[in-house]
Amino acid sequence: MKNIVEKIIILLFILVTFNNNAEGLLVIKKSKFTNCNDILYHGDYKGNGEYILYDENQEPYTINCEVEQKIFEQKNYLGLSIEELNKIPEMNLEKIKIYHSEDLYFVFNKKEIGNNRIVFHISEAIESVNTNDVEIGDYIIIMSHPRTSGIITSNSSVAWCSPINGRYNGGCFNGSKGIGDWEIRLF
Repeated sequence: MKNIVEKIIILLFILVTFNNNAEGLLVIKKSKFTNCNDILYHGDYKGNGEYILYDENQEPYTINCEVEQKIFEQKNYLGLSIEELNKIPEMNLEKIKIYHSEDLYFVFNKKEIGNNRIVFHISEAIESVNTNDVEIGDYIIIMSHPRTSGIITSNSSVAWCSPINGRYNGGCFNGSKGIGDWEIRLF
């Protein structure tokens, strides 16, 4: 028994040592990217814009990377069609950005659609920028319904009766409130 424990300890020591060394090598590799997707998956991706890449001779050059794909633009509380909603899981991209401006956006891991909507709790955001402390609530909901805007923020996961930002034209709330211009971007 003692022999097995010693072997496990040695194996763990080797694994920890190897991981630390490999991790250091990965950091070195991360500093010089050769294409936009490298930056997206392994670097400090900040959205579409200019980045420094390196050619095969390790010479730097600047390029405009447009990796995010805008799949929906909500202007003035516009609704989202079911076809637009269904594009989200069909695209082979893992992150979803609910974007208003460089001062207000949220990034989440992509989720599946349920009941013609996708519900995100703010605590699930892997990145959030709200420079001006705009009231958002606890939930951001992407939905396809003829009486709602495509994006609603609320303190309720059902959202339409109590929007903080969005539109619902129905019995419990009739009208629009807060911010009505958003985009859905995937990357």
